[in-house]
Amino acid sequence: MNFKRHIPNLFTLGNLLCGSVAVVMALQSNHFVFWPLLIFTAALLDLFDGAVARALGVSGDFGKQLDSLADVISFGLAPSVIAYIMLEIELPVELASIKYIAFLNVMCAALRLAKFNISTNQTTDFHGMPSPPNGILWASLAMVYQLGSTGHLGNFDFTWSIVLPLVLLSSWLMVSPIRMFSFKMKGGFLNNKLQLFFLCALVFTGIVSLVLYSSLIPAIPMGIGVYLLFSVVYHIRLIRS
Repeated sequence: MNFKRHIPNLFTLGNLLCGSVAVVMALQSNHFVFWPLLIFTAALLDLFDGAVARALGVSGDFGKQLDSLADVISFGLAPSVIAYIMLEIELPVELASIKYIAFLNVMCAALRLAKFNISTNQTTDFHGMPSPPNGILWASLAMVYQLGSTGHLGNFDFTWSIVLPLVLLSSWLMVSPIRMFSFKMKGGFLNNKLQLFFLCALVFTGIVSLVLYSSLIPAIPMGIGVYLLFSVVYHIRLIRS
């Protein structure tokens, strides 16, 4: 038995475990404090599994399929549960059934991952938003929601009229035709201008978050928004070139 080829899969299974526990903890308590960190951990493990597989020279179809199965849970189902809980809390009684729209997110995540697995033209960039940023977005929104509800973000009010459009937008972005840039560096400043400008924009976003809210947590969903804006610019440039 070649144990080396299973090492990346342990990272992937860790991703799956974190996402699964996050879902259970979310359903047991709508107090968004600890369990969103599990989704961040899942995203970190998702980043490492591919890197470890390439470093060990054991990349293969099995790991690719397992990775997608884990991502559906951690970055599709978990975000849907987060949005579902927010809508359940915020929606008026007469609109309560709308909360099930939250599960559109996991459906689009599954479609996104299935398309990615059979795609041959997403090695240098992505078609639509990858699922890990979707998970990071909703985990950070859960923490922003908690901070806002306890008054730690001033007069911030996270109502259902904000959550519902975000569900629709994030779901669509995962299956959209928009080309989104990758963070892979190619060597040399001129080849990585977009990535480097984006990193500078992230630093600026963090400073703005600290000034406005005395917290870096709001900078995370703001950073995802900045990534999407940069990707739209990237997409337009590709169309015109």
